[in-house]
Amino acid sequence: MIYWIFGQQKKVITLQNYQITQLKAAEQEAILSRTRKILHRIASDIHDGPLQELKLVMDKIELEPDLDVDSILDKLTALGQEIRDKLSNIRGLAEKMKVTPALRQGLDVGISATLLDLVNSGKLTLTVIKELQPLQEPALNSVWIEQREEIYRFFREALNNVIQHAQPPHGIATQVCISLGQQGDRCTLVIANDGSIVESTTNGRKKGGYGNKIMDAIAAELPNGAWKILTLPNGGVRVTLSWRLP
Repeated sequence: MIYWIFGQQKKVITLQNYQITQLKAAEQEAILSRTRKILHRIASDIHDGPLQELKLVMDKIELEPDLDVDSILDKLTALGQEIRDKLSNIRGLAEKMKVTPALRQGLDVGISATLLDLVNSGKLTLTVIKELQPLQEPALNSVWIEQREEIYRFFREALNNVIQHAQPPHGIATQVCISLGQQGDRCTLVIANDGSIVESTTNGRKKGGYGNKIMDAIAAELPNGAWKILTLPNGGVRVTLSWRLP
């Protein structure tokens, strides 16, 4: 009997070690894939932003004989600073390229833990309403681990917008509602507040902003991913992200 119990325990330990090894391998693959995507985003952002502006300035220097040297120098200084800021994002990439520990227990657990931390730290002062349904997550799927980190980043960007623009003293919101749900293989994440003013929108999506560019990129890379931002009748704002679970 003792030998049988010992044998069963050994099997359980062997299985647990195998699962841990598989999880580490899946997480490492997810980190490498996510690193490539974020580096590509930063490179595209530099190319489409400050480098294009720099080309315009250089063309102006070549084509216009009478130039305001001070304004040109100011412009070049600003472009240089913008490029340095974006390169600093690359230096901080190592910190981003880790699997968020709380997410290992599920996207709903990670979101809930983050909300609790923000409330306890005093950064989030609104009343928080949580409607978080656990998703049927494929635990050892590296594709999902990567997507989960990106969805979590989307959540942080959307919540940061609430804190910066809707939460007093910047806005007039009193509560924020975060919901996460799944129907079939379709999942939806919603972040809604009850009283802020949205800047001008186009097709239901807020114009401009680096955060919105990130949210655009995240939604575009998720399977059947889409997001939108809507002004509610009470003056609040609702941000919705939807995607297909792998």
